[in-house]
Amino acid sequence: GMCPGMVLAQIGAGVPNCFISLAAILSGALIYGLIEPYIRSWTASKTIACAYVDDIFPHRHMISIGLATVLFAVVLLLELLFPWQSELTTPLQAGCTVVTCRAWPPYVAGILVGVLQIPSFAFIGSSIGSSTSYVCVVSQWLRFFPVEVHGHFKLLASKIKAAWQVVYVLSAVLGSAMAVHLTGTMHALDVTHQSFDGIKGGTVAQCIVGGLLIIFGSRFAKGCTSGHGISGMGKLSIGS
Repeated sequence: GMCPGMVLAQIGAGVPNCFISLAAILSGALIYGLIEPYIRSWTASKTIACAYVDDIFPHRHMISIGLATVLFAVVLLLELLFPWQSELTTPLQAGCTVVTCRAWPPYVAGILVGVLQIPSFAFIGSSIGSSTSYVCVVSQWLRFFPVEVHGHFKLLASKIKAAWQVVYVLSAVLGSAMAVHLTGTMHALDVTHQSFDGIKGGTVAQCIVGGLLIIFGSRFAKGCTSGHGISGMGKLSIGS
């Protein structure tokens, strides 16, 4: 399974056929960018008038606190019913550190990802989302073509946003590669104590079809899983 962001992690982890998924996603992002003006003109009358919850209800901070409280309660309940370590296919190493442990508590990782929104908005003025980075990367070559060809590749207008998206992509790959080497998960033991070399990837056909579908779906929905689930929910987006 994968989403646009997970493909970057798969590349760093050396998952088989991950580069085929990447090629399919980049191709799909380019194709969708070229036909997006026609798609948007067809769906323009069906868009939501109010973009955010606070466009309807005042007191944004109260809504945010209430939503965060509910989500925290759900996370706590799930952790009590299904402790996160019981779901690991590979047990944690005895005496491992924060760097060498094969897994972190999901609530800790989730908080860290959410907190990353603060510097993202503060310094770049943009939220975190993986599918946008693919569109940004593949659209750069269009700078050499007439403006009419640019279509809805809006990221061409901002060199700062384009640059940070490239850094984001490269950092995700590098971080994943560091993680699998520091934690030893490339040659770990599964629950049956049988050695395996990394994670099994999909077939070539699965990677091509899956890559095209996830980027088309992400761009059509104006955001991928991370874009809506992390950034969109944090901004109280109605669409998310």
